[in-house]
Amino acid sequence: MLATIAYETRGLAFNKLVVMKEDDGNIKKGTPIILAKDVNERCYALEPEDYLSPVIKPGSKDYKPRGLIKLNKLPKGVSCEE
Repeated sequence: MLATIAYETRGLAFNKLVVMKEDDGNIKKGTPIILAKDVNERCYALEPEDYLSPVIKPGSKDYKPRGLIKLNKLPKGVSCEE
């Protein structure tokens, strides 16, 4: 269900943030999902990479930026509509 590379978010506008209320395939309950729209009003669901891993200071040698992973389809019960 997940794309294999971090998703390029240029051109997308944040719409809302939801937290999964139940498991849906590879997406576990409690996972934050970012909903964004492109200029054509198409809705995208983005999942943060490693959102549960410990926070490391940006100056640390072990620091790696966290990106967003585009989901191939919207999770169950998630929509950009109000």
